[in-house]
Amino acid sequence: MESKPVSRQQPYKIIFETTGITMALFEADHTLTLVNDKFCSLSGFSREELEHKKKWTELIAAEYLPLLVEYDQLRRVDPDSVPFSYDMAYLNKSEEQRYATLSVTVIPETGQSLISCVDITENKQIEQCKEWSREILHILNEETDIQECIRHVVRVLDFSLISQPERCAGLPFMVLELLRGLGVHCEWREDNVVSLRATDVDAD
Repeated sequence: MESKPVSRQQPYKIIFETTGITMALFEADHTLTLVNDKFCSLSGFSREELEHKKKWTELIAAEYLPLLVEYDQLRRVDPDSVPFSYDMAYLNKSEEQRYATLSVTVIPETGQSLISCVDITENKQIEQCKEWSREILHILNEETDIQECIRHVVRVLDFSLISQPERCAGLPFMVLELLRGLGVHCEWREDNVVSLRATDVDAD
């Protein structure tokens, strides 16, 4: 009785489904051919929607895509020429931009690459809030006119909300209280800050 040929992906399937790490396998043309449940959970897509149908490039945020594609090309020529791990932004099925640390390695003689990633969105949001806090404290130290101070704070945060609204989720309560103390009104929608305005400042 002849044994059935073993798929080249078979050795990875057991590892994929038993590890607690988010993992995926993709071909030289960027097509995802094998993903685990963790990857599905992270992306929001089902296995049926991903395997042999989507390219990993479709999940990467636009500003990171050229660099990651370049890394992939260079890695296939000289794996040591690019970082093994790096941070990037991706879009889940709901088109929400999130952040992850990505690690990629080429599997010799197969043309395939193995991805593992860890979501770091919460850490990125904390970093953003710290950056806002530093900017606000700088304004408070430099600006003696309270009305002008409020205007500066609103401009700083409004710019962030307009350019990267997905990073505003989880704005710390202490920052919101500081803004309220300055007379800044925060409008909320579905647990996210969607607009800021100075409540007691005349229009320019």
